Amino acid sequence: MRKLRRELDSAAIPDGPTGRATLIRFATRFCEVLQTEGRDADEWESALIVATVGAVRGGLTRYAATCLKKAMTDPALCAPGTRGQGGTSRGELEQMIAAMR
Repeated sequence: MRKLRRELDSAAIPDGPTGRATLIRFATRFCEVLQTEGRDADEWESALIVATVGAVRGGLTRYAATCLKKAMTDPALCAPGTRGQGGTSRGELEQMIAAMR
């Protein structure tokens, strides 16, 4: 996840359709990383991916990028108790991301 976060940090995400497509690709890769790690998203990641989806659908590209970056935050850098179990399943996140297209 750290590598993906670094790539997102250095990516150019313009407003409009190009930025939207870039964010969708990164969100899709986020789910691929979850699959590679063999887990579902935790509450923190789920809430921020849902916010990303809403922001992309609302045309708020910069806000969507911020939410996606926060979803990829290393758990070690979060305040204790911020990250937990019981988030959205990977399949549900993939469906939401697919709906952004």
